[in-house]
Amino acid sequence: MIVTHPLWLALLPLALLPLFAGFFDEQRYPSLEGIGTDGLSRAFDWGIRIAGTTVIASLLLGNAGIAIAEQTIERHGEGAHIVLLIDRSSSMDNTF
Repeated sequence: MIVTHPLWLALLPLALLPLFAGFFDEQRYPSLEGIGTDGLSRAFDWGIRIAGTTVIASLLLGNAGIAIAEQTIERHGEGAHIVLLIDRSSSMDNTF
C-alpha cells in the first residue's frame, strides 16, 4: 500500500467520536416518564453512529491518499481476433 499524505492518518482516532458523543440528548417530559426506549430507536441510533464513524474514516483515508502499488498482469492470447462486419442497408449504398 502507498500513502501519499500520512499526516491524515494521525486524525483517524477522531472517527470514533460518533460512538462516544451524545448527539440526541435525552429530554425528559413528565408525561412520558413511564415509557422506556424501544429497541428500534436504539438500533437506529447505533446505525447512525456506525455510519458516521464509517464516513469519517473513509474521508480521512481518502485524504491520506491510500492506494495499492502498481502490479503487472501478464495475459496471453491465442490466435487472432477478427470481426467482419457487412452492412447491406440502403444507407451504405450511397457513393458520396
